[in-house]
Amino acid sequence: MVRIKDIAQAAQVSTSTVSRILNFDDTLSVSIDTRNQVLKLAQDMGYQKKVRKSSVLKVPRRTIGIIQWYSMSEELEDPYYFAIRLSVEKACYDHNIQFVKYFKENIEEVGMTSLDGLICVGKFSLAQAAFFKTVTGNLVFVDGNPDGKHYFSVVTDFRKATEDAMEYLYQLGHRKIGYIGGKEYLGPEQTEYIDRRESTYHEFMMNHPDCLYKDSKLLVGHYTTTDGYELMKKSLERHDDYTAYLIASDSMAIGSVRAIYEYNPALLSTLSLLSYNDIPTAKFTNPPLTTMRVDTDGMGILAVQLFDQIYHGKFTKPFKLVLQADLIIRQSTRLIDTSK
Repeated sequence: MVRIKDIAQAAQVSTSTVSRILNFDDTLSVSIDTRNQVLKLAQDMGYQKKVRKSSVLKVPRRTIGIIQWYSMSEELEDPYYFAIRLSVEKACYDHNIQFVKYFKENIEEVGMTSLDGLICVGKFSLAQAAFFKTVTGNLVFVDGNPDGKHYFSVVTDFRKATEDAMEYLYQLGHRKIGYIGGKEYLGPEQTEYIDRRESTYHEFMMNHPDCLYKDSKLLVGHYTTTDGYELMKKSLERHDDYTAYLIASDSMAIGSVRAIYEYNPALLSTLSLLSYNDIPTAKFTNPPLTTMRVDTDGMGILAVQLFDQIYHGKFTKPFKLVLQADLIIRQSTRLIDTSK
């Protein structure tokens, strides 16, 4: 039987660190890489958490599948989806629910194990959702919903979050606002997903005639640090003359900060950057990022609670739980001097 001590030795960290990571202790200050390494070692070594007999007696043991729409390598590039998955797993532990993890590379294996439900993290196509429904009727989607009429979901209101973000930049005096974001495609059929952040940005800029709106200069790539760097570099080199940027994820914003620093460090004290998610590193960038905080913990907890209610027949008609994002103001945004 694999012990916590064995994992600690393999990861070269203390047993207390391993124990706190496996128990999803949010107060533990370790890097995402360390958390990933410990969790992967635990999985690869076949570690099984001991469950108290009293808890087993209280709640029948159920097994669900947690489907991450990213591959394992893609998840490492995007702490947002990693955080949601960890939150789902922690909630499963709290509810005495066993889980099997699936990623994009082994998603076809869903259904090979008897499952009581599926929690699907990310954005999936209608065809994928239909396939999941053949496995189990107890489906919950997190951060997306292929069809609100047929599936339960837990999502964030990115439309309202973007309206709040743009209004905040507008009130700071910014009229030349650029957008850096990503394109996402659903399922094997690669159906383009319309991002609420991008569409709401367009609406806001078109509805404010005093704003400089150049749809042809939209900067879109992938939601990675690398693409954030490349897209910001492109914008700076072509002299877009923006005073602020709305950036669709903290990861992209971190890459953008690097590009600005390399191009002209002085711009970091004049440009405003506002991003999304509030990942742990957002407050440690230079400057610390102003960001729309998304409640990834709440999304995971609510998804498992919702599954539990569906499983027990409490809900039969699908609905959507919508969480609001909070504006976290830090030093990457500032008033613009409109007198110049």
